[in-house]
Amino acid sequence: MQAGSTKVTPFFANYGYHPRFLPDLSRQNEETPEVSEYATVFGRLHEELRTEMKETQIARAEQANKTRHLDSIMEPGARVWLKRKNIQTTRPSNKLDHKQIGPYTIL
Repeated sequence: MQAGSTKVTPFFANYGYHPRFLPDLSRQNEETPEVSEYATVFGRLHEELRTEMKETQIARAEQANKTRHLDSIMEPGARVWLKRKNIQTTRPSNKLDHKQIGPYTIL
């Protein structure tokens, strides 16, 4: 399973390699890479992931903000609906009551 915005698995993002489910006997005599080389590659991977995540966050924020126009709505004289969550009404049941009340004019 790959993460949507990073295009790498969480395991690869944390450890820098994909997990092996079967032992690879052909690699027994190979030497492991130096720690500094591993740290450099791992650092580049994390920087790349940070960049991709920031780009994804910016893209999602732009998409969400397309429908948000609070500056034009919240002006004196504008008409708005109020959520009824914290407003008491005389209805016998919350389930049967209106979810929003209004519209009211902003003074």
